[in-house]
Amino acid sequence: MKLANYAISFFAALMLVGPMATPCAAGTDLPGGNQYHTKTESGWEVSISPLYFWGAGFDGTVGVFGAQAEMDVTPKDLYWDDLSTVLDDLEGYYMGAGEIRNGKFGFFYDVYYIDLGDYEHEAVGGGILGGEVDVGVGFSLFFSTLAGTYRAYEDETVHIDVLAGLRVWDVDLSIGLDLEGLRRDRSGNLEEDDTWVDPVIGVKGGVDISDNVYLGGWAMVGGFGVESDFMWDVFGGAGYNFNDWLSAYAGFRAGGVDYTNDSFKWDMTMYGPMAGLGVKF
Repeated sequence: MKLANYAISFFAALMLVGPMATPCAAGTDLPGGNQYHTKTESGWEVSISPLYFWGAGFDGTVGVFGAQAEMDVTPKDLYWDDLSTVLDDLEGYYMGAGEIRNGKFGFFYDVYYIDLGDYEHEAVGGGILGGEVDVGVGFSLFFSTLAGTYRAYEDETVHIDVLAGLRVWDVDLSIGLDLEGLRRDRSGNLEEDDTWVDPVIGVKGGVDISDNVYLGGWAMVGGFGVESDFMWDVFGGAGYNFNDWLSAYAGFRAGGVDYTNDSFKWDMTMYGPMAGLGVKF
């Protein structure tokens, strides 16, 4: 996952831009109004949500070297029933988003990275593994959306942006037999990784309900057969400004991608609650 490590280092450096700017009022993007939101004397606005949590479940089909598995792991399975095991095996985690804008034009990013190490989800395998057999599926997943934005509409309470850019994916995947319910060492599993880039288009925006409460979200689609057959990502939620420097938001996010490259397959839907805090200076 070298690509993921390089990308996370870049976005961590980008966050350091914020403290060098001058404070202004918060916006309403999600991420946005919930973010660290500043404006420089030159007119640049920097909105950063340094860290958020997306408690996503996974539902779909994965494949490596002719072996396939059907996964169905709900957010409750992963982050409640089996949380202690997930935390023990977690080897990497980062989720953050933000925007830099000047006037009508801007740059938006969103990063998701999770490496579950030796944790293997129970799944039903097929392909070269035979009929329906119990298998373990382990993976690390990184994706990042990088897009230019244009403010298509804005008034005192509502704004709508259109966006176009790229989403970079990097997935390490392993599938192995799960004998008598016992997790096997990953060294004995079939493992494969792949990296690809999808074009992305979409819209995002928000609306102020009051001085403290706001709504917002985004909708994106992409792939279009360039690399993946299709990908999508939608999010909607509400936020609350506690004061001039602290805010919070919560909502629901779902997305998916259908990607196949020779023996590698990642046809997955992710869904679950999303929440975070933002600080404004």
